[in-house]
Amino acid sequence: MATTPLTNTSGRLTTIDLLRGLTMLLMLLVNDYAGVRGLPHWFYHAASNEDMLGISDIVFPAFLFALGLSIPFALQKRIERGDSLLSTTGHILLRSAALVVMGLFTVNLENYGGGPLSYPVWEVLMIVGFFLVWNDYPRTDKPARKGLWWVLRAIGVALLFTLFLLYEGHEGAPFQQHWWGILGLIGWTYLVCALLYMVVRRSLWVAIGVWVAVVLLAFLQHSGISPLSFVPSDWTLHAFGMTGIVVSMLLRHNTAKGKSPKQFIIILCAAAVVMLVGYFLCHPHWIISKIQATPTWLCLCLAIFLPAVALIYALTDMRGKHHIPRWIAPAGSATLTCYMIPYLWYGIDSLLGIPHPAALWHGAPGFFRALIFALLCVWIAGVLSKVKIKLKL
Repeated sequence: MATTPLTNTSGRLTTIDLLRGLTMLLMLLVNDYAGVRGLPHWFYHAASNEDMLGISDIVFPAFLFALGLSIPFALQKRIERGDSLLSTTGHILLRSAALVVMGLFTVNLENYGGGPLSYPVWEVLMIVGFFLVWNDYPRTDKPARKGLWWVLRAIGVALLFTLFLLYEGHEGAPFQQHWWGILGLIGWTYLVCALLYMVVRRSLWVAIGVWVAVVLLAFLQHSGISPLSFVPSDWTLHAFGMTGIVVSMLLRHNTAKGKSPKQFIIILCAAAVVMLVGYFLCHPHWIISKIQATPTWLCLCLAIFLPAVALIYALTDMRGKHHIPRWIAPAGSATLTCYMIPYLWYGIDSLLGIPHPAALWHGAPGFFRALIFALLCVWIAGVLSKVKIKLKL
């Protein structure tokens, strides 16, 4: 039976890039309109004890889910090109550490209280340091060029270390782990899920069994029976990542067996129904809360994400359509770069003292200003990628 190629000519699954791109665009949007007043309540994050799922509350778990989707493709690519188990594990550890470090810096930025450097200067230099250390420098066989890349990385490390030493939080508090930050939590989930994938990668059924175990650990943790966690994070977050891994493994399994893509879509829709039932069963016991990372929030979000992936897959990879619109493509291929651009802009904006009309921070005008800003960030990321400036871990 003839099947449509699973990935495009670059070896990427269009479904994942498009989902990640849409999620990044939505994150840029909700982060910016968080300061806008007069929008409907469900546009914002729910409060810590509020039983609600706002638009802003689905962005972070969507990232974790998309992260899980990409893990089998990324790690299998490394394995197939001959990377050893030790090398692949080292890559996982370094990537996780980079995300945790970035997360700690961004969290401490939120708590910056002063010091030798002003807030915007510290913010801009932080982003410059990130790009110096983790830029995707062009590959070259020229020793001088390779040496230059390592010098730039060393300058970036020195810059970040200097910012760490000069840091003063509120009331003189030192640089510390207030919480892990969005990037840090993504880093911990990547570590757990990527290592679990290396264990289960040869068997879809074993992967499903591990997914069940991770979900059960999330339920136990939020029932007050906290299992020992080998990473400082929440099992609910890891459940989003493991769900993405199982979905990708299912797709690869069905494609390898020559099964109809429609079967994959039917399975995802059926799984979404199961998650919806799980939501109704959980709701009497836990509220819908992103901040608390409740099982109810997990089930409801997955009931949204699974059919969303099925729909995107049906419209793109299933039909052999791998084109992603130019206005969204950089958000899927240069996602981390997109995430950092607002930090850079806010710092520069503060240093220049650019005036902000009050009308652009209220109601519909504020929303559309935030939307234009989000699209500009994606465009800038695309421009930077063309000149070889792109974060890659």
